[in-house]
Amino acid sequence: IHHPTHTQLMQWKLGRGKFRPLMSRLESNRADAIESCTRAAFQPGRKTTLKQRVNALTQLCAIGPATASAALEVFAPQQYAFFADEAVEATGLPREYTLKCLLMFNAAVVDKARELGGTWTPALVGRALWARAKCAVFGIDCAVAPTPNPNPTSSLTHMGTNPNTMATKTAVSVAVTTPKAKR
Repeated sequence: IHHPTHTQLMQWKLGRGKFRPLMSRLESNRADAIESCTRAAFQPGRKTTLKQRVNALTQLCAIGPATASAALEVFAPQQYAFFADEAVEATGLPREYTLKCLLMFNAAVVDKARELGGTWTPALVGRALWARAKCAVFGIDCAVAPTPNPNPTSSLTHMGTNPNTMATKTAVSVAVTTPKAKR
């Protein structure tokens, strides 16, 4: 990632959640440091853990686990979800901006994506949880009963496993819980 993309990512992230006056600290990151840290975090083909990727990104000023997760979701949505406050709380985890909480959150959405099957990814599960929380804030009923899949030859047997209907149908009622023992 180059410096302008890095700044744009932070502007997007700060626009979604609680305001934090971090832009001047973020912009103080040198271009070579940004490229070095993101190169270490985004090396495809290497057996790199989420913890290692987050640690690489959080070497940058004003980048914590939540912002690192936003970049990682773009990098590999089939492995990672954005650590949005609303999605984290929907899993039953506390709103803590720690690596430990991010690791538990990501494990929960990875497990849910596997359980749902089809083309569900951790990123889509995270977005569904975020959408469900936003619906609740505005008093919108998200609990829509599943309807049959219009393509009966597909391996997707109901809308609950079809991410293409997520924004308007049952996917926003996906519930993810983390085992209490892991907390």
